[in-house]
Amino acid sequence: ALVVIFQEELRRFFEQLAIWGTRQIKRSKEATRPTIIKEILSAVGQMAHDKIGALIVIQGHDPLTKFVSGGRMLDGMISEELLLSIFDPTSIGHDGALIVNGNRVTLFGGHLPLSTDFAQIGKRGTRHSAALGLSEVSDAFIIVSSEERGEVSYVYQGKLTTLMSAEGMSKPLENFLTDV
Repeated sequence: ALVVIFQEELRRFFEQLAIWGTRQIKRSKEATRPTIIKEILSAVGQMAHDKIGALIVIQGHDPLTKFVSGGRMLDGMISEELLLSIFDPTSIGHDGALIVNGNRVTLFGGHLPLSTDFAQIGKRGTRHSAALGLSEVSDAFIIVSSEERGEVSYVYQGKLTTLMSAEGMSKPLENFLTDV
C-alpha cells in the first residue's frame, strides 16, 4: 500500500539517486594532470602539423579577468577533440585565446594584451605577441601553435620558447601544473 501511495515520490527519489550517482562517476573520471597534459599536447601537436593557429592559456594563481577581454564562456572538460574543434579555422573562437582553469576550459575567443618586446617576438605574429603580453602581467602558462610556420611555442614568466615538437613542452607544462 505504501508503494502505491508514494509511487511518484519514490520514482523521483530514485531519479535523483541515479543523477547523483552519475555525477559522482563523472567527477571521478575528471581529467587528471597527466591526462590534461596528454590531451593538450596531442591537440597542439596536431594543430602545428596541420598549420592551425592556437593560443591556449593555462591560468596560474593570478586571476585573468582584468587582462582578458571578449570571448565566450564555456565550462568544458579538456579534451583533444574540444581543443581541435575550438581552433578549427571555421570556428568563431579560432582567432582568440582559450583559457584553461584547473581541468576545465572556461573561455574561448578571448583577446589578450599585446607585448611590445619586439626582440622576442621577432617575425612571429599576433598570437605570439598576445602570449608574451599576457605572460608579462600574469603567471599564466601560454601555448602557441603557429599557423604560418607550424611551430609550437610556450611562454612563461615573460620568456618565449619555441620547440621542435609539442612533446618538448611536456616537462615545463608538468612543472607548471604541479605548482598551480
